[in-house]
Amino acid sequence: MYFKIFLILSFFLFTVTKATSTLDEGHSCIIQHLKNKKKLTENFPQPVQSDLEKCKVVMPLILKNFESALRIRFTEKNLPNVNCLVKHIKNTGALDFMLVREIVPMSRSLENSEITQKTRNVTIILRKILLTGARRCKSPDDYAGLFEEILGTPNITEPVLRHNYCFTKYAIENHLIEVKHVNINPRRISLANINCEEMIDMNQVRREKQLLERLNEKDYNKEQIQCIMDEYRREKAFDSNIALEVIDMLHISYEEKRANREKIANRMEKFIKSIFICAKFLKHSSSVKTFHF
Repeated sequence: MYFKIFLILSFFLFTVTKATSTLDEGHSCIIQHLKNKKKLTENFPQPVQSDLEKCKVVMPLILKNFESALRIRFTEKNLPNVNCLVKHIKNTGALDFMLVREIVPMSRSLENSEITQKTRNVTIILRKILLTGARRCKSPDDYAGLFEEILGTPNITEPVLRHNYCFTKYAIENHLIEVKHVNINPRRISLANINCEEMIDMNQVRREKQLLERLNEKDYNKEQIQCIMDEYRREKAFDSNIALEVIDMLHISYEEKRANREKIANRMEKFIKSIFICAKFLKHSSSVKTFHF
C-alpha cells in the first residue's frame, strides 16, 4: 500500500520541472522507461505522448526515491542486511517489475483479463526475486511482513483484517472514496470489541509523528517544518492516504480503482504543491518525495 502512495507522490516531481502535474504524464514516463527496459512491449498503450526530455529528468529521481522508499520500509521493519536486499532488488530489475505492477492496472486501454494476466505474471517473477534475495541476504522470507505489501497480495491475519475493516468503514462514511455495493467485512470477522475511532485516531497520531521525524531528518528549519505540518492537516493528507490504501484493498473493478486513484491524486496535489511552497528556499526540494506519512 505504501508503495502505491509513494508512486503517486513521485508523479508530482513534474512540479519541480515546471510541467503539468498529472498522473497521465507520470504514467507515460514510467511506461516509456519500462519499454526501454523490455519490461513492457512497444505496443503497450500510453495515456499521453511522453516528453522525452522531461522524462530524462524525472525518471532517475523516481527510481532513486522508489529505492529510498524500500530502504526506509526495510529499516523500519528492522530487517537484517538491508544494503544487501536493496542491492539485490536493484540488480535483478525488481524495481522495474514493481513499477509494472502499479502501472498495468491503471491502463484505460487494456481489457480486465489482460490486466489480471499481466499482473499475475509479474507477481510470480517478483515473488521468485524476493525469495532469492531473502535467502541470499539471510533475511526473513516474509520480509518482516512486507512480502504481501510489496507483492500486493492480501494479508489475512486477524489484526490486519480488523485494521482493514476500520479503515474501509472510515473511508466510506467520510466519503473519501466513491464505491458501490462494497462488503466492508468480507471475512466476517467478529466486530465485538473493535474500537474503530480509537484505531483511526492512534494511526493518525502515529503518521504525523513519522512525518515530523522525517522532516527533522532533512535540512528544514522550524518554520518550514511547522508550515508543512499545518498544510498536512489543512489539506487532510491523512484522509487521502487512507483512501488510497482502502481502494487498493477493496474487491472492486479496475475502472473504479482507477477513477478513485485519479481523484485522490488530484486532492493530494494541493498538499504536495504546498510542500514546495513551504520548502522553496531549500536547495534539495526533491527530497520531499521520500516522506513516509
